[in-house]
Amino acid sequence: MIFLDLDGVLAEFCVPFSRVIQQFDPTMPTITTATQPDWGTWGGEMTDERLSFGWEVLKKVENFWETVPSLAPPSVFARLAAAHKEIPILFVTSRIPTLGNSVQRQCINWLEERGILDPLVIVAGGDARGRTGKTDKASIARIWSPYFIIEDGPQNALDYAAAGFEVALLDWPYTANTKAPGIHRCNLDEALEMAGVPYV
Repeated sequence: MIFLDLDGVLAEFCVPFSRVIQQFDPTMPTITTATQPDWGTWGGEMTDERLSFGWEVLKKVENFWETVPSLAPPSVFARLAAAHKEIPILFVTSRIPTLGNSVQRQCINWLEERGILDPLVIVAGGDARGRTGKTDKASIARIWSPYFIIEDGPQNALDYAAAGFEVALLDWPYTANTKAPGIHRCNLDEALEMAGVPYV
């Protein structure tokens, strides 16, 4: 089994979250995953006030997670769609609840829109404020025992590695200083290759 994160791996969370905050503070720049310099403060742009406002508004947006744009290219979704019945893939996320469908259902709908039918999705609890990135993902991995994990969160990668799992940590600017035995910084194509997901 492979564990695969959503935001920062398959989905672009930073842009729509920036736009939510811009409703309150038009001076908030639009940050992308590829330009996010650090996890906690987004290069000093993510103040406590902005973060709190963003989360509170996001919770009130019906089916927000179904509207998040793709980060990965179509070729990645095609590979996952072709492989996920042969290679069990568990999509693991710590997204917070919003109005509308459950987080799990929103994620399933989002993945199915991109051709991945009947995906397995599990929602891990975590730091709802998003400042530390601490979640329950490593505890879930101990139960499911995936042979490989693809993640973008520095703290999650460290927790997975400390629990003895092999982790591909995507090489975004905010992961540059995250190092530990078992962590491999790479791009998504390289991560899928390490996980044994074939090209189509």
